[in-house]
Amino acid sequence: MKLHRIAMMRRVCLAQMAAISLCIGGIAAADILRTDVETLSSTAFAGRSIGTPGSAQAAEYLAGRLEDVRAVPLAGNTYFLPVAINEVVLSGASGSLSADGQPIAELGRDLTVSQGLVGPVEIEAAVTLVRYTATSTSFPEGFDPEDLNGHLVIAQRADPPSTPLGDRAGALLGTLAASRPAAVLTATPDLRDLLDVETGASVRKYRLATAADQALGGRIDAGVIDDIFGAADTVNDSGAIEIRTLESTVRLEISLDEVQSRALDEVNVAGTVPGSETQETRILLTAHYDHLGNIDGTIFPGADDNASGVAVLLGAIQRLAENPAEVAVDVVLFTGEEHGLLGSTAFVEAPPISLSSYSAVINVDAVGRPFADQAEFADSIFASAVECFRAIGNALEVGAHETGLRILRFDDVPALAPLSASCEAQRTGTGGAPADQIPFLTAGVPAVLLTGGLHADYHQPGDTSDKLDYDRLDRLSRLVEIAVRSLAVAR
Repeated sequence: MKLHRIAMMRRVCLAQMAAISLCIGGIAAADILRTDVETLSSTAFAGRSIGTPGSAQAAEYLAGRLEDVRAVPLAGNTYFLPVAINEVVLSGASGSLSADGQPIAELGRDLTVSQGLVGPVEIEAAVTLVRYTATSTSFPEGFDPEDLNGHLVIAQRADPPSTPLGDRAGALLGTLAASRPAAVLTATPDLRDLLDVETGASVRKYRLATAADQALGGRIDAGVIDDIFGAADTVNDSGAIEIRTLESTVRLEISLDEVQSRALDEVNVAGTVPGSETQETRILLTAHYDHLGNIDGTIFPGADDNASGVAVLLGAIQRLAENPAEVAVDVVLFTGEEHGLLGSTAFVEAPPISLSSYSAVINVDAVGRPFADQAEFADSIFASAVECFRAIGNALEVGAHETGLRILRFDDVPALAPLSASCEAQRTGTGGAPADQIPFLTAGVPAVLLTGGLHADYHQPGDTSDKLDYDRLDRLSRLVEIAVRSLAVAR
């Protein structure tokens, strides 16, 4: 992808965006935030999906904005960090799971495969049921997780999935996931009623070009599993995960009419504000700039998700550049979040700055509207893992106090409780809200997510710039700046 850096905010944008021009002299911070959101979510960027001109234009725009707010490139003389992504289009998928030569589940009816499918599949393996609850604390006596190497594993919750996993249960499941199974299918109640799959439809998938082959992952109707292994309500209450392996093997077959692939040259956009005292300790601010793009002729603007988070960080970095914190503050705007945290994963796998230098990561995603658009949450921001990383939590509370915002946890609202997780799961990236902080947690870097929570326009064409609260965004931008300064002093 050929990218030409363009200076923004003081001159007219690209020719196709000639109607958009920005002048920052004398304009209130909230108005600058509004202009950033309106620009990124405009039709000129067509939803910013990876692999499209809109994504390239968004990257160029953001490079210009980082220059304008006086952040310098994080690596070398460019704001762009390459991210090599492969797009694979699979057409005409069909398949089944069978036992003893008899089909027990059909792809698209009571079986889906959403992870690791990049071509035809033929797996013949032992099938093992892993049935657990939120309070599971141990494996059965004599069980070795390595025994699952090459198995087709069925994972099934035997209690309501809304209950957050306990520390031990999350750790045990992480151990199972590392045992190199051939495939993992999650037993899902009433999956047959949820599926509406068009037979032979094309499926578009994205993965990092450097990614190792993944185990297949998907879902299977829980009724199929109950028919084979017995109903889930028979699980014992001893605290042990129930693990059962069938004597006979099963066969998973998936055929495809066509497989097409192409390489996408995407970029993360990254800058830094050097610290006034040290560059050895750093703080990282992150947000993703990609969205869903144009789907069947309808543009998904992505104003809240996540032009809002990008604008907040641009505002915070501008304030920090005017009066630098004691430590270096980096900002990275990720591509590919919507297709599996691709940009953040690529950054963690090949960081231009040693990850060990980061004392904290603050990821900002969809913050321009209150949860469910309810007035009671107008001054609230949800934060993940603040109870697990007290230094970050305390710094955010300082910012909240100064700006009049309120920091909530996901489990403060029942509807968001499934996004909460134990501290062990949060610290290792095996639980919690699936956003760009996860790869950092997996790498052992303290990281939290700030978000407004879901609303009716999440991942919908109605996620437009006119529905955002720009005074709220300005307050959050100041909160982030204050939190960074507090973290810098407390290092």
